[in-house]
Amino acid sequence: MSRSAALLPPNPRFFLLFAAAELMLAMAVPFLAIKGYHTILGSQAGVVVDEPQPGDAGWSALVDPTSVVGVAEVLDGRLTGLAMVVVDDVGQASSVVLGSGDTVIGDRPVSDSSPVEAVERVAGELRLRLASIEVVDGDVWAEAFGPSVVTVDNPDPVIEADGAPLFDVGTVEVAGPQAARFIGLPSEGASLLSLGPRRDEFWSAVSENGLAGSGPLASMFPLDSGGTSNDVAVFDLPTDVAESGVSQIDQAQAEQLLRTLISFPAGRDGTDRLRIRIVDGYGQADLESLASRVAARGLEVVEISTATMLSQDSSQLIVPIELSSVVRQGGASRTALDDLNDLAAELDVEQLVTTRSDDQRTVSLVVGPDLDLVEVLGN
Repeated sequence: MSRSAALLPPNPRFFLLFAAAELMLAMAVPFLAIKGYHTILGSQAGVVVDEPQPGDAGWSALVDPTSVVGVAEVLDGRLTGLAMVVVDDVGQASSVVLGSGDTVIGDRPVSDSSPVEAVERVAGELRLRLASIEVVDGDVWAEAFGPSVVTVDNPDPVIEADGAPLFDVGTVEVAGPQAARFIGLPSEGASLLSLGPRRDEFWSAVSENGLAGSGPLASMFPLDSGGTSNDVAVFDLPTDVAESGVSQIDQAQAEQLLRTLISFPAGRDGTDRLRIRIVDGYGQADLESLASRVAARGLEVVEISTATMLSQDSSQLIVPIELSSVVRQGGASRTALDDLNDLAAELDVEQLVTTRSDDQRTVSLVVGPDLDLVEVLGN
């Protein structure tokens, strides 16, 4: 497999390789439709012109990412925990990933940040774009619960600062006005990390039974009126806990979890998670299946399309040269460039580098009959 010259360290061969790539691209561009929209030229008033349909040459469709909502749990103005809620096509939760307010990113816990900044910092570590962030305190929980309550198997006592007992160990009922204190008050002398089991039980109960109130949370967790459990799974954000008690996100394990929960993930700015356009270059590719399989590798699929002229004999990756300048920021363990190199190695296809691109952050994978993505990405 030939590697992109722009992805290699500068050397005297760069200009020759780049010129060759430019020439190959110039030859390929007339046969490909890699723009985001199809435009009909030369039509006249009164003349009916049919738009391309799926499978036709020149057809394209944008791919919407899976929606993920960040939730900041707040008690007395301070972040105590957070959640990433994966939302389905009708706006309801499909899964929940819980994180602790004691999670350390860089050299400080996320609880040292404002609630919104804390959730943004965690999303950044996860290379994840959020549709919105909900800051949930006692009033918001009360609104979301409405008249409903959830029954929880409480693993440890909840004691107020003045020593007054709020919830005993065992089966308890939690209403909206009490929710923030139930999930936000650790046992005496314990850290926010110790809230994990209690929060797991609480969010599992909310996910299974739903909420009868109003607002975004009630919309994501609607009250179950059919007598059957809602199918919403609750997970803990994978972390590494040092002997000192410091908890940091295990990015590799977290990425694997997200890939199983988020059908079409999206990065924040196009440099942390690879954006990719899949082009059927020969007219017989199953684009929807390929998009799902590529997205399951943690890539952000932004578009599927069929080439204008179906004459592509071999598969190619067309890579904007700007991706070669992607650098790691903060404690990021991966970038879009890492994703690109892994994909190129896995598919064993040629890379073309160009500066002439409408979208400087998106790679085009042009599929030819020589590449069986279903077989390659089937595992």
